[in-house]
Amino acid sequence: MSAAEVAITEPVKVDDQQPQTAAPEEHTANGTATEETEPKVNGHGVNGTAKKEVEPPKDPKEDPLGWISQQIPPAVHKVNHLILDWVQKTAVDEEDKRVPLPGKNEQVTRNQFLNFLKDGTVLAKLANKFSPGSVEPVHEGEEANTKENQTANLEGFIKFVKEKAGLPEEQVFTVEDIQEKGKAGYGPVFNTIFQLGLKAQDLFAQNGIDVDKLAQEAAQAVRFNFIQLILNFFKRARPTTGKPASAKPTTENGTTTNEAAIADKVIEETVVDEEKPGEQPPALPANPPPSEPIAAQ
Repeated sequence: MSAAEVAITEPVKVDDQQPQTAAPEEHTANGTATEETEPKVNGHGVNGTAKKEVEPPKDPKEDPLGWISQQIPPAVHKVNHLILDWVQKTAVDEEDKRVPLPGKNEQVTRNQFLNFLKDGTVLAKLANKFSPGSVEPVHEGEEANTKENQTANLEGFIKFVKEKAGLPEEQVFTVEDIQEKGKAGYGPVFNTIFQLGLKAQDLFAQNGIDVDKLAQEAAQAVRFNFIQLILNFFKRARPTTGKPASAKPTTENGTTTNEAAIADKVIEETVVDEEKPGEQPPALPANPPPSEPIAAQ
């Protein structure tokens, strides 16, 4: 073989590098590109965590369960209160016969939500309000203390939502969901009641769930939670020793009286998430910009 033939047949190497092609852009199931929040190594973050995808906001009218799963705990607790308030006011006409809702400051945790509905009394009454005679008899008061009667109430309600409200099997909770599964049963129970609330006006000429109000109240709860984090940060960051002569009156912990009043009000109105003990609040900047007076909303 000649030298010319050797030159033609041997591959040419350039700095021992193989040609590279652009990696295909990754997309989510709905066709949107994924958002990478940190450098990736073999499909994972540099700290070993899997890369995160930005999930678009859910519409509560289209996917109530997906929507509520995207909310922070204070927003979930507020929505829970509004749902129970709708159930009871719809089911029980006489105000003096309504029982107090659980929780504090209109905040209801998942466990409190389930426990309020667990005996099935108010749900059975709700079914009879929409379609009289759907659940007979309704066990209430001391009768509702036995698991057998609680189950009878719940089964009557479940039969109603399937046969009269037309909810498919996959949208209806089971007795086990509300009696046995604890917080794991919250999703199915929430979804069933929400779906019924969406159909109440069309099927039964009754006031249904005000979805727009729920969304507004959830957003307001998020704002309150954010304000609390900011105020708590400044309360911790402000030095407690020494103050300029022209400084405003301060409390013992060094915050101004105005800021303390605002923070106390926000803290008082926000329920600490009972579902995730030991959860830490989101990290805040180590060196925040100089603070400006915070006006009360």
